[in-house]
Amino acid sequence: MAEPPNNEMTEEEFEAKARAELELTEVKQCLKEANRTFREAAINAVDAFKAHSDHLESRRTEIIERLGRQYPHIADELRQGYLIPDNSRGTHVSRGILFSYKPQCERGSETFIETSLSSHLLDNASNCQEDSSEIRKPLLSKLSPPPLKSASNIRTTESDDTLGKPCSRPRPSRLRPIKTTQGTIKTSVLRNKNYWIFEYRNIHTSGYYILRCPSDDCPNPVFSKNPLCEDRAKRHLQKCGHRIGNVDDLIYHYARTVVTGKKDNGKKREVTSTWVQNHNRNLLSRMEENLKGENLREI
Repeated sequence: MAEPPNNEMTEEEFEAKARAELELTEVKQCLKEANRTFREAAINAVDAFKAHSDHLESRRTEIIERLGRQYPHIADELRQGYLIPDNSRGTHVSRGILFSYKPQCERGSETFIETSLSSHLLDNASNCQEDSSEIRKPLLSKLSPPPLKSASNIRTTESDDTLGKPCSRPRPSRLRPIKTTQGTIKTSVLRNKNYWIFEYRNIHTSGYYILRCPSDDCPNPVFSKNPLCEDRAKRHLQKCGHRIGNVDDLIYHYARTVVTGKKDNGKKREVTSTWVQNHNRNLLSRMEENLKGENLREI
């Protein structure tokens, strides 16, 4: 047992302090882990938001250019009336917290995602939300894209009635994954596999997926890193001779939907974000151990 410092603390005080320090250290570690989990979830959400925003922006340009071939004066008017401000796409206010990302920054950099809280933000949160809703109204009502030609058979597990209105967004609890051509894969099968499980969502769907290169002669078909980051999947599949459209096409043609295969009270049990995060953390740990082993081998 460690001796307490002379003339400063009694043994009882010293032991009480030591116990408290251990507990506080654990709290600090838990806080760091919670911060990492939040950052990972936030970055994944930003990726999905950026992909959808870029799609809407390209759709806006396409509509105006098509109109401009016959009616250039009308196209010029609409071009000015339906702008997508860059600064609004990277900033949101929720519950007094300003959450922002910088579209031009590299993913993972210190300035990619920033959050801040102040009395000024609290005072102006409602104004920011009103401004944001005004920006979204014309975009969602006028520029919501029709079904993609290259993925016209994309269907979700929802009924056709739910998808009858292309501009309506179902409640998050009702969003379902895309029914991909590659089918589904159960979490029990993935438990010790080296697939990175990634989330993809748009205005109609939300789900977790894995990706594998379909080429028989591909030396590294398994995506053990997020396929949507840095155009990793697009570059890989194009290199193997596959045609790639947008992200919806990529998911529909090449991804497999992750499911639990279990039911609660007759309803399908959903894959949770906690399970996905734990799976990906274990995958990173296994990869790190493999790298350590390779680096420690004798030459």
